[in-house]
Amino acid sequence: MPSEALLLGIASIGAVVAGFTAVTAVLQPPGGSWSPALRIRHRSIVSTSFNVMFEALVPLIVFAWLADARSSVIVSSAGVAVYVGWIVALFALALCVQLAVAVVSFYTLVAAAMS
Repeated sequence: MPSEALLLGIASIGAVVAGFTAVTAVLQPPGGSWSPALRIRHRSIVSTSFNVMFEALVPLIVFAWLADARSSVIVSSAGVAVYVGWIVALFALALCVQLAVAVVSFYTLVAAAMS
């Protein structure tokens, strides 16, 4: 595949960032313990790094299967698009559930105040 060096470079950067984040996990922030916000940021960095690394390797794996550079990029892009669509749908569903809880709580509060 002609652009495999670029994809391997992107995957390498993702692996390096994830590895660096693993090193930072053993460091203690000021105050001695990780706050919930710092834990979320740390997990986000690791998760995003692994996603970038694996998504950069997908076209190379598909190329080994199809032996056509253009088709492997198309199939890989379609697969990643489906994956991203699934994640966005899950986040949208979670947001709708959270909003529904807020609406029910507000309605309960108003109903209790009126009686």
